[in-house]
Amino acid sequence: MLKSNLLIFVDGDHKIGLGHISRQMSLVHVWKNFNVVFFTSTPSIKKLVSKKYSIVTYDPFNLHSLKNKIIKLDPGIIILDKLKERSSIIKLLQNCCQNVVSIDYIGKNKHILQKGFSILYPVSGVSTYSSTFNFDYVILKKSFLKQKPIKIKKHVKSIIILQGGADTHCFIPKIISSLFFINDVIKITIV
Repeated sequence: MLKSNLLIFVDGDHKIGLGHISRQMSLVHVWKNFNVVFFTSTPSIKKLVSKKYSIVTYDPFNLHSLKNKIIKLDPGIIILDKLKERSSIIKLLQNCCQNVVSIDYIGKNKHILQKGFSILYPVSGVSTYSSTFNFDYVILKKSFLKQKPIKIKKHVKSIIILQGGADTHCFIPKIISSLFFINDVIKITIV
């Protein structure tokens, strides 16, 4: 039996961060009945995606070339894991595949999308499967499920600051300066 192709449209770099790619790498193991192909306009994700998956780079302004790449693969499902995308690309995806599902899409073209999950933006994103925020659709690595519950202590001894894969808007210095207002002696680790 031939496996159907699943196309994942996702971008990531130092400007937009790497959260969408990380999320897809956590999710991709469940797609055992599909050939997974990543589509990206940010070639830097080649360093992050496992070598066992195909990666197709495309120019978002060359719709003819993109359409040919998609049609050649004849996808059963397309996942659009981006905050925003041009309407011409969304329409192209929907013309090439009946099953286009967005994840955390908040772009101005969200009215075009018919199916979607909005985990981070339940009010402003496309949410056809859940109208209120809950954890039913949160995508996590399996290792998080194996963790013991965290015990919240009354006295904080250390703080770790994580800003994701990129600090595009330079928030870390602001966070650090706000910590100067803490009067206790605390170990601070910044990643």
